Amino acid sequence: MTWSLFTCENPDFAVRSIPDDVLFRVRRAALDNSEVFRWYPYISWWHNSKKVLGDMFICCDQLSNETLSLDEPVQVLSALLQLLHYHPVPIIEVQPVTISIDSEDEDVNDTPSFNRERFMTRVPSYDYKTVIPLPVLQPTLFDLADKYGLSIDIFRALCSHLLAHAPTHPLRVYGFAASFECHHQRCRKARPSPSVIEENSSPADQRFGIDAEKEMEKEMRKVASKASQFLEPVGSYPMEEVLDAIPDVRALHRVVRLQHLRVKVLRDALNESEIFPKGYGTCLSHRENTMDCWDRQRKALAGKIDSGTDVAGEMELFVDTLAQCKTCHKAGVAAVEMLAYVCYRLLLQVQHAAWLA
Repeated sequence: MTWSLFTCENPDFAVRSIPDDVLFRVRRAALDNSEVFRWYPYISWWHNSKKVLGDMFICCDQLSNETLSLDEPVQVLSALLQLLHYHPVPIIEVQPVTISIDSEDEDVNDTPSFNRERFMTRVPSYDYKTVIPLPVLQPTLFDLADKYGLSIDIFRALCSHLLAHAPTHPLRVYGFAASFECHHQRCRKARPSPSVIEENSSPADQRFGIDAEKEMEKEMRKVASKASQFLEPVGSYPMEEVLDAIPDVRALHRVVRLQHLRVKVLRDALNESEIFPKGYGTCLSHRENTMDCWDRQRKALAGKIDSGTDVAGEMELFVDTLAQCKTCHKAGVAAVEMLAYVCYRLLLQVQHAAWLA
């Protein structure tokens, strides 16, 4: 899909860019994906000395005018028409290559290994040829979706493409998603609810209106929540970058609070971890020495934790030093695996609580 040049098959209508005086041949049925074009009670015109309120296309029909002129530059208008005629396609996720280990080459029972990736924030990999570039998404396409009231189906597709950029641009994605939510809440409170919409509502209207806007806010909260998991500690970003990406105070406070809670639960989970919990799996030969080493490593790590620290991964480095004793090593692997699970569950609870606040 190209965002700079629009064409379609079987056109039956025309839309003109006023600034550039460029005419696009379009399909009316496709423009039905916009609430503005489909039904917009705030647009009115005069016909036969009467003020007409309702469908924008009625104006074109009554005045025998098959061209709709919009005050949009040609590139922006082309992008809008692309969205309306050809919904963004789903992004393609690249499956990671997995390497199986032959049990004949390595006895996993003798050297137990811990795969903490099961409990880490998963960083998906995409075929970026299928992902809409971030500068095109934001602000251009999302501004068009907001301005022209595009359907919830198109909006969901745009959100999926936005989320694909979260691992590489977490601050920008988070800031935009969180600020978009606040913007829509203000717009919805300020917008009247004319009775003409209620009188003409139909099942198809579920793609638009208040319910659709609530769904959009829900989608953006999901994007912001997932993007926040990839953020570095806010203090590590330049102030100008933070202010530019997160202009809303509530959005900034939410992520600062989230990162504070993440540090707290990670530190608490680490301080409560034991290598021989309740004496289970104790090595009689090295018990005291192993417990002392675990405690020293735990205390040293506790003072360096930030919101993105892989606590289990750091403690796993210590477990590698226990390889000389199978009993101690097995206990260390089990302790780290339990620590990873506890951190994973606690971080999920923190994430959920932060976005309910």
